Amino acid sequence: MTRRIFRTIAMAIGAVVLAVTLAGCPFVDSKVANLKGLMQGRSATVTTYNVFGQKLDRIHGVSVDIQREKAFDSKNEDGSTNKDSSVVSVSVGANVMTHVGSTLLMAEDGLVDVSAALPKTVDLNNFDHGTPFLNYLRQTYSNYWQGKARTIVVRSQNGSPIAIYAGNKVEYFATNVPKSTLLLIDDKYLLIYRSEYTIYDNALLRS
Repeated sequence: MTRRIFRTIAMAIGAVVLAVTLAGCPFVDSKVANLKGLMQGRSATVTTYNVFGQKLDRIHGVSVDIQREKAFDSKNEDGSTNKDSSVVSVSVGANVMTHVGSTLLMAEDGLVDVSAALPKTVDLNNFDHGTPFLNYLRQTYSNYWQGKARTIVVRSQNGSPIAIYAGNKVEYFATNVPKSTLLLIDDKYLLIYRSEYTIYDNALLRS
């Protein structure tokens, strides 16, 4: 009887621990990430780009919060919301930026940004059209990948490359902000909003 009671108590404690763990995880609900509070205590840089991939602005801070502006959600006939607003609010402390339309990246400090490390003479948008630029970069500047197994190329809305990230463990999630994807690259967050991207195993880029 005593053993049975002990086993019941142990199972109950285990259930409580599991529930607390899941409650603290931002990726509950079928891999849909809620960005609210996700970057609490984490440093990140927010950069926006025009359609040609040129940087428009750059913001760096701690505990950057990006949320959908619910006031711009469309509604159904019954009054329920579609949660489809493309307007986002970016806040750093008490300061807020409202953004819509152009490409936006939020990169946590510590992400390996290969494009930032490349020599200044390398122009991502000035390659011979017959040359696969990513294959060339991997072969010529392989040391900048620091032995990483995967590559993430982010492009502007017209296909111009704007960033190249490298990592080993790469996960991706839908978010509660429309037209965005959240990537977890070696435990560092990258939010991609209104942009094209491709994730490669580096073994595919050897030829």
